[in-house]
Amino acid sequence: MRSSSSCEKLLQDNDIELDESLPQREPLRETRRRRFTEFLLGFSLVVNVLLFVYLMTRSSSTCINPQLLYSPAQDVVEYEVIKFRGGLFNSNEEPDIYSNPPSDEVDAAWEDLYNVFGISAIPRESAVLLPNETIHVPGDKSHYLVGLDVFHQLHCLNRIRKALYPVYYPPDEREDAETRARHLSHCVNSIRQSIQCSSDISAIVFEEDTRPLFEIVHSCRNFTKIREWAIEHRARISKPGKDSEMYGHA
Repeated sequence: MRSSSSCEKLLQDNDIELDESLPQREPLRETRRRRFTEFLLGFSLVVNVLLFVYLMTRSSSTCINPQLLYSPAQDVVEYEVIKFRGGLFNSNEEPDIYSNPPSDEVDAAWEDLYNVFGISAIPRESAVLLPNETIHVPGDKSHYLVGLDVFHQLHCLNRIRKALYPVYYPPDEREDAETRARHLSHCVNSIRQSIQCSSDISAIVFEEDTRPLFEIVHSCRNFTKIREWAIEHRARISKPGKDSEMYGHA
């Protein structure tokens, strides 16, 4: 009987010890579970932040700078917000020099946009990336000729501007009437295509009298940066030679 009571006492003592150990083990499990949950939440947060940054970067590069074809000036492209000037109705701003009547000052302002540096010279390693063929600089087969289209469009627009004032700008004697008309037609169509190509989606708003307000802000490429690139890469040539080698992608 004593043995039986001793066993019962021993079992009771063991139960007490187990019961006393449980409160110690439970907090440890809870701590581990809580830490694991916190780790999962932290890991999920980091993954979501990285995914958000990736998607924003991808969206930005796709929507803002969709340069599908190589351009030697693509690395200098920056965007800025610019308010257009020269409203048609109730404009409170003075017209800029480019829309003033003809004068030597106006001509100089227009020509300063493109005339001196319209043709650029790029190295051979850049020329091989072009989507269209070009010729090398006469006498220098390590550099090739390109012209950024923005300067061609400005040249065309200036030619159309001059056509509005035939008295001030007499016809070029080197061109007959048919050639002049063909040149102007080319310029009109070239500018049309350029406008459609860029397809500016800035929203023109309306005033209370339902007239459109054209003096609005636009998202623009920084023209100064592109102009500086063209000046830096200005090609100093007179005219390409007949033996110029073709180079680039067909």
